[in-house]
Amino acid sequence: QSINLTADTNWQATFDKLMKYDPTDGHEITYAIEEVAISGYTTTITGDVQNGFVVTNTQEVPPIPTIKYRDIQVQKHWIGEPTDSVTIKLLANGKATDKEITLNATTNWQGKFTELPITDDKGNEITYIVEEVTIPGYTTNITGNIEKGFIVTNTQKPEKPMEPEPNLESKKTVKNNLPTTGTKALTVSLVSATSLLLIAMSLVIKVKK
Repeated sequence: QSINLTADTNWQATFDKLMKYDPTDGHEITYAIEEVAISGYTTTITGDVQNGFVVTNTQEVPPIPTIKYRDIQVQKHWIGEPTDSVTIKLLANGKATDKEITLNATTNWQGKFTELPITDDKGNEITYIVEEVTIPGYTTNITGNIEKGFIVTNTQKPEKPMEPEPNLESKKTVKNNLPTTGTKALTVSLVSATSLLLIAMSLVIKVKK
């Protein structure tokens, strides 16, 4: 015998007019029930002939699929005056990819690389790192990892002090003094030569007398 249980029957029914004893030898018949298998459900049957049977169906929970993708968070820190924006690129196993994100004040200086494959076609885990497009006047330091995310810190370089211009007035004074020194030397030389000439002439006159 079989019975069908539905919402219309309030999910219950009765097997009736069952023989209690086997007519061939008179032993008491032991009854049990079973349910036609329902795909996606497990079946548990409890109870007995005297108290009735309870059939419980439990829906099977599909196994949680292995995580095949991951997201990587990136944050930007500034030491110094921030620029308008920065570009962060993603590298997989040390090689450049076509993925990049732009961070700025509107994004609160943070972003995320999403839906990145965890393994390659051969099942080997992919190692991801990030790098920043160089910003003139800043040094870059990257810390963190794939699980916790990366922090990119830019430190503004100090400006070089301007070298003082040469003192042109001082050089001009030196140049102007040089001819004056030469003139004085020339004057002294001329005076000495004139004195010697006069002495020589005086000696000549005395000899003639």
